[in-house]
This record gives sequence, structure tokens and C-alpha cells, in this order.
Amino acid sequence: MSQQTIKTSGAKPSKDSVAELLIDWHFQVEPGMEQIFRIISPTEDEQDEPIKLLEVSRDTFKTGRVDTLTFAASGDITYPSRVAIITPEEYEGIRTGSISMPKGWDISTAKHFARPKVKRARRKK
Repeated sequence: MSQQTIKTSGAKPSKDSVAELLIDWHFQVEPGMEQIFRIISPTEDEQDEPIKLLEVSRDTFKTGRVDTLTFAASGDITYPSRVAIITPEEYEGIRTGSISMPKGWDISTAKHFARPKVKRARRKK
């Protein structure tokens, strides 16, 4: 996965720390990923509630809807996850209400993550 791992003292890491690891990894491996929204549900504190990510990528294809993929916990990702990848145009459709989110997903309460800016080295003159 990534060179990052979660250091724990034998206890299961928090869902927040695992979600951030997953988000960081998705930005690393997907160059077209522009932003990620972590959907927070009212039952987020339950152990079996998956980490839910809505990912906006310019490198995916447009479907006109939000489809999710579900993944079991594995390795450093110790919680199940559900991921939806949409185009920037589909994101605008969500914002304007012309595209519906999956049941129970609410972007208005989501945590937003923008692609980290890469600092470029300055050339010497």
C-alpha cells in the first residue's frame, strides 16, 4: 500500500486515522484525484460502519450516477470501506441536486480533503 503505516500499541487504530491513511494513499496512487469527501453517518462510531469516501477524479468515466464499491477490512485498513468515484461534472450535479447520493450519504456533513499541493524546487539562476 503506502510507506505510511499506523503505529499502535496493540489496540485497533481509530476509524479517523485509518480513513486518513486510506485517503492519503488514494491521492498518492490516483494522479487525477482532485478531492475526496469522507461521508460521516449518524452511526459512524459503530465498528461495522464502513469508512465512506466520495472521490472526485478527472480520470474516471461519467455514468450520471453515484455507484459504490464495498471493500472488506484488510491489512492497515482495519475497517470496511465503501468508495464512489465520480467526475468533476458529476460532483457539480450532486451540488445542484440533479444527481442523487447513495441512501444515507450526505455531502453537507462530509469532511473535505483536497489534493495536497506539491512544492516544486526552485531553479537556481
